[in-house]
Amino acid sequence: MQLSRIIRFGAAGLVATLFYLVLANAFVAWIGMSPQWGSVSAYLASLTVSYLLQSRFTFGVKQDSVGQMTRFAVTSIAGLGLSWVVIHLIVTRLSWPYVVATVLICILIPVANYFAFKGWVFAAGLRRLQRGNQHEEH
Repeated sequence: MQLSRIIRFGAAGLVATLFYLVLANAFVAWIGMSPQWGSVSAYLASLTVSYLLQSRFTFGVKQDSVGQMTRFAVTSIAGLGLSWVVIHLIVTRLSWPYVVATVLICILIPVANYFAFKGWVFAAGLRRLQRGNQHEEH
């Protein structure tokens, strides 16, 4: 079950990323937003897609709560902050190539997010699912 969840996590992340890519470019090319505002707007919209896919598809949590959505937003903002720190340390402080930082971010953020989603963001929903499954077995 764990491997299938990890595969679903990756697929959901890929879909949310593609949604961001298409939307950011549409905002800039078709609507005329600045690249910065187009990117921020698309990022915020992709958070909604990511939340829905991760909660339903990856973790099987069908109920939403303010707490769960808040934890998801906090995790996403923390990932953004971690990205900034990694870029700053690797590029500015160590003077290493930018690509090293981006590759590291592409590994660190998904791994951190997976464990944060499983252990914190969707943990209550997963416990409810497990209790429900245990009741069905008896």
